[in-house]
Amino acid sequence: MMSDQLEKEIKRLTKQLDNKEDIEGIILRRVADTLKGFKWSPPVRPRLDTRKKHEEVCVVHLSDTQIGKKTKSYDSLVAAERIKRFGETVEKILTNRRTGAKVNKAVLMIGGDIVEGETIFPHQSWCVDSDLWEQSIKNAPRIISDLIIHMASIFRHVHVYSVPGNHGRSQPKNAGASPRTNFDMISTQITRLIVSKVYNSNRVSWDIDHDDFYRVIPVLGQNILLIHGDQISGGGGIGGYPLTGLARKIAGWTASISEEWDSIFLGHFHRPMSGVIQNKMFFANGTTESDNEFALEVIGESGRPCQRIVFFNEKHGPISDSLVWLD
Repeated sequence: MMSDQLEKEIKRLTKQLDNKEDIEGIILRRVADTLKGFKWSPPVRPRLDTRKKHEEVCVVHLSDTQIGKKTKSYDSLVAAERIKRFGETVEKILTNRRTGAKVNKAVLMIGGDIVEGETIFPHQSWCVDSDLWEQSIKNAPRIISDLIIHMASIFRHVHVYSVPGNHGRSQPKNAGASPRTNFDMISTQITRLIVSKVYNSNRVSWDIDHDDFYRVIPVLGQNILLIHGDQISGGGGIGGYPLTGLARKIAGWTASISEEWDSIFLGHFHRPMSGVIQNKMFFANGTTESDNEFALEVIGESGRPCQRIVFFNEKHGPISDSLVWLD
């Protein structure tokens, strides 16, 4: 029912794009109107864990889902299946973790490149199963909202953060478009509207309405710097991963970003990696896609699909790092 309503609203929106009104404003207003009649009883909220055990927070990193990408083994349907499996694995790991700690809260970091886009490289139109409109207005919000709704059924509270990726850009990087007109951010805003019809702010809260490339996220006395990763360039790495460029950025951001931060989470390179640079831990995420021909040609491998879960405590910060393989 909701899908049919969204389809009608999408068609109505396309007729209005000739107007000079801001694209983001059109989308959010029309989708909000569509969702006014949407009602769903939320799952029962988990009980507050008051046991005399140390507290931990589950940090879930979702990035580079490239929804709309089409390869020999990947498309939007596979993306939905893998992200659903990711959420189910979060629950399994959480159940095990709760045997030794109380975990009431989760942080979901949406790290960009949620959509594949359609004009990022010259032949991209041959590598997608849907256009950018379908990716960002329909498919990505449905898939990501399902994940968040599931997470809010197993955690007392979920806080959602997001940053934009390069694949969500509406125009080339130097074309002058507003940073807010990024289809990663638009799809996340629509996701918020959908989830808000299920859960109130006591169960899911949001920090997604901004035009910065980064967020600084507090977790039990530690601060995480979340970026997409396309800000990093330069060689000196392993298998196409620019560790020297990352080190330069870590040094620069440590000095120039006003908020202090202790660890950095990023995606973009589709290669899971972690380590310590200049006393800062870095956690590089993978991707949900597979059989990427570009990576196979340029780097020599296309990698396995995976995403990341890290548990934090107050004393040590990150204490458990799990890669969730999705193939």
